[in-house]
Amino acid sequence: MAGRYQGRHDLCDMKSGHTQSIEVFWQQSGWFWRGLQARGVAVGPFTTSSQAYESAWVAFRLPTREDSSISYR
Repeated sequence: MAGRYQGRHDLCDMKSGHTQSIEVFWQQSGWFWRGLQARGVAVGPFTTSSQAYESAWVAFRLPTREDSSISYR
């Protein structure tokens, strides 16, 4: 993996208790994310790491950042 690495993130819905760990990283063609629990296929490319992160939220059907029940770790 050449280039930048944004890191590991834990997504946690405080209402349901559902958690998911993801990794956001850079490859030659852009930013990608993948779930760590299932070691899934990389999803992307995205122009920014933020776009990759937001895509992960949508993919796991978790509430948006505006939902006060969300904990960011």
